[in-house]
Amino acid sequence: MGGDLKDDLIFVDWEPSVLSIDMGAGTPTLTALRPGVWCGRALEAGERVMLTDGERITYGDEALTVREKLAHAGGETRPSSERTKAAVRVVLEFLPRGGKLTVEIGGRVFTTELSDRRCDLVACLLKPPSPFRSGELIPEELLCARVWPGEKNGRTELNSLLYRLRQALTEEGIDPAPLFERRGGGLRFCLAPDASVVVG
Repeated sequence: MGGDLKDDLIFVDWEPSVLSIDMGAGTPTLTALRPGVWCGRALEAGERVMLTDGERITYGDEALTVREKLAHAGGETRPSSERTKAAVRVVLEFLPRGGKLTVEIGGRVFTTELSDRRCDLVACLLKPPSPFRSGELIPEELLCARVWPGEKNGRTELNSLLYRLRQALTEEGIDPAPLFERRGGGLRFCLAPDASVVVG
């Protein structure tokens, strides 16, 4: 799987030959061919892991979920019992320079410190101005105005900031793929229903 015409399954924004899945032994096995592949944790290039039903594979902004077929169901897939991947508790505490982000997701709690701009972006996603609410898609123009008040920064700068934010989370062992959704000119912090959000 990758972004090259020679790959069996092509993802337009991916580099060539990102990962492969082998079904030869009856149990699907994932091989990460490049760094940056997530399957429960960050995988090193060349690392192999066995896949189970409901396993989530992410690379960049794309996510795949493994589904086991029922032998007697004519190709229908088994109802999902996938683990909750959205954040159930998020706390953003402001510090003199930046902030400290605590996220509870998938039954685990992660904490990391964010620099000024990254903290501003997360704060705007978690506590957006009215009429928007946390967990909703926030227009990118509004995010830029909040993160860079009085400046003419736009999508390019937001792309760069979001990339650096994801990289910072990855370095702390936090998979950023389930946390952010970008769609239709908006960005949101993905939250589980009735998630607890504290900003301040």
